[in-house]
Amino acid sequence: MLADLECNRDRRLALAQHVGFCAALFQFLSGAGVIADIIFAPGTVFVIHLITLTGPDKQVIRVNPAEIISVREPRDTGGHFHPDTKCLVFTADGKFLAVTEDCDTVIMRIEGAAEQ
Repeated sequence: MLADLECNRDRRLALAQHVGFCAALFQFLSGAGVIADIIFAPGTVFVIHLITLTGPDKQVIRVNPAEIISVREPRDTGGHFHPDTKCLVFTADGKFLAVTEDCDTVIMRIEGAAEQ
């Protein structure tokens, strides 16, 4: 009986370490801006639905829609933004992305990702 309790304690400790590793990996990858749709760790799968947007210089931008807090059209600020910018996407970390898609398209992509 004592051996079983010891074995279960070791399993719980190993599981806690594994879960901590997965959480740390996820936090590192999301904070570092690494693009990943699925992150595999032994015994665990994280699925992240990213939406794809296009920057003013045609760069591909993938963003977690759960991190988007608002979108708006850019106001005319005397050339502050690239002329192809049609929408500003604000994220939870206080940053924003200038994208060439219009705001209606961005909202449709966010809603589409939420349905998945």
